[in-house]
Amino acid sequence: MSLIKRTNVKEFALQRCKKLRPSWGCTRVSAKTLDDFEFALGIIIRHCVQEFPDNIDKVSSIELDLAKKLLNMSLVKKRLLGGFKDRFSWLDINEIRDDCVKYIVGLFVNHIDKAIHSHPSVGKTLMIR
Repeated sequence: MSLIKRTNVKEFALQRCKKLRPSWGCTRVSAKTLDDFEFALGIIIRHCVQEFPDNIDKVSSIELDLAKKLLNMSLVKKRLLGGFKDRFSWLDINEIRDDCVKYIVGLFVNHIDKAIHSHPSVGKTLMIR
């Protein structure tokens, strides 16, 4: 099962293209790009488990509704919980707060934005090369 909701991520990426690069006229997102976004999300989750950021509570710019729209929340929380239990086995961790997922979505949106900014304005498809 996928960590991301591919259809919603595709729509979100196209909306971000229109906002960040309106003259480009991007109308499609390649399947390979969606695969890259999902792979990047896995890396972001592992990074958060390894670094255990202490500024999670300060993330307020990302709405929980956006997180629920783009991600399979239960799978992301399950992956985070497993990672934290492996890394901090002496702690009794039994749930992941929504703030942690909001933090991850913020990093995920940054990854999508970087892909859009670094893409050449060629063709109508957002592709990772």
